[in-house]
Amino acid sequence: MSSPMAGVAMVNAVIFGVYGEIQRRIPDSTSLSSHFVAGALTGIAQTPISSPIELVKMRMQLQTSSIQFSGPMECLKHTYKHEGYRGLFKGLGITFFREAPSFGVYFFTFEALTRTPDNGPASTPCMLLAGGLAGTASWVISYPLDVIKSRIQADGNRYAGVIDCLRRSITTEGYSCLYRGLSSTILRAFPTNAVTFTVVTWTFRLLGQKTNKTTEGETISKVVESIREISEARESFLDK
Repeated sequence: MSSPMAGVAMVNAVIFGVYGEIQRRIPDSTSLSSHFVAGALTGIAQTPISSPIELVKMRMQLQTSSIQFSGPMECLKHTYKHEGYRGLFKGLGITFFREAPSFGVYFFTFEALTRTPDNGPASTPCMLLAGGLAGTASWVISYPLDVIKSRIQADGNRYAGVIDCLRRSITTEGYSCLYRGLSSTILRAFPTNAVTFTVVTWTFRLLGQKTNKTTEGETISKVVESIREISEARESFLDK
């Protein structure tokens, strides 16, 4: 549990930070297609961070009595010592292919479900439902790639590559293996993403309100200062 906890704040900071920055720079940022593109680029940007974190989490979950890690840092050191940088970033390529469409659908779905006829802010129950469905949709389309990624990261020496892992998995277990464990993943994804989107949106709203109040106060101060300068200039003119 410590491995995902250690990286979740950093990963989500990168996800929503990069997504917001791309949205500000992309043409026609209000269209749903722009949200998909921004989400896909966001997924690519956070992959180098999330891939090693997921590798460590998986190996600590699957560790046997012969190899015991006291924490994620020890697992990282052990992996680097025996496999080098290639071992730390094992599965990085297929993680790129998983994250791009996954986050594209993720942000596309949330934006589509939270739009209102009058372009007003969505309610909290609406954001909770939209966030949960966005997380569910992103996992449904990317889950087969996640299964292959997980098998490569768990025992990368067993497979020659992504294609070899996919072919051998289907041959020995059938196509159903690509969606094995999806139900438990959705049970986790729905509440997690519902809370994530809602908290992030409310944080933006509260910070935005604070910024607006600060800006309003600064504007009033500038107006008062201008009036004072005009009054002083008038008095100086009358004195002369």
